Amino acid sequence: MDEALVQKVIRELSDEFGFGAEGDLTPEFFAGRDEGGPLGEVYQAFAKWARVRGESKYGQRRPLDKGIFLVEADHSFRGGLLGYIVAGNEPHPVPPPRYYSRPAHWLVDAGPEGVQDKLAISKLPWKDNLLGVGHDAWEIVEEQAEGDYIIKYDENGLWRATMIEAPESDHSLGVWHLRPWMEG
Repeated sequence: MDEALVQKVIRELSDEFGFGAEGDLTPEFFAGRDEGGPLGEVYQAFAKWARVRGESKYGQRRPLDKGIFLVEADHSFRGGLLGYIVAGNEPHPVPPPRYYSRPAHWLVDAGPEGVQDKLAISKLPWKDNLLGVGHDAWEIVEEQAEGDYIIKYDENGLWRATMIEAPESDHSLGVWHLRPWMEG
């Protein structure tokens, strides 16, 4: 999908509503603007985004507010759910954990094998039961061994983080294997 077209629609809708406008945007609002073609695809993506945000499985219900549409849409397009949908992906059944305050769709998309890469993961010195993953705190459920943890971001499942290679300094990243945890 054309990024410039998506940005154009975000700006036009934001101008149409005005900052501080009252009311929620529903999936039906966007579906009603579907004119087919590339523009129709953009409106279909916005309709899907509005639907998923309104579903309780994604945490508390968060309808799209007309008054802050520009901020919400731009933020989500640049690294959140809207950008993921616009790229042609289907939303996950439950929200992915976060990495640097952004949804880590890449982590869920990796499947059971997970990701092995240089990642910002470290024990948080101020709380024994937390592991910093990106800038987000994940709860340590169990420490398997030094540098090997069963962790959880929220109620949506457990993950295993295993250090493969320690960071060279306090300011570098270690190599970690982060994957869904399946007991047994």
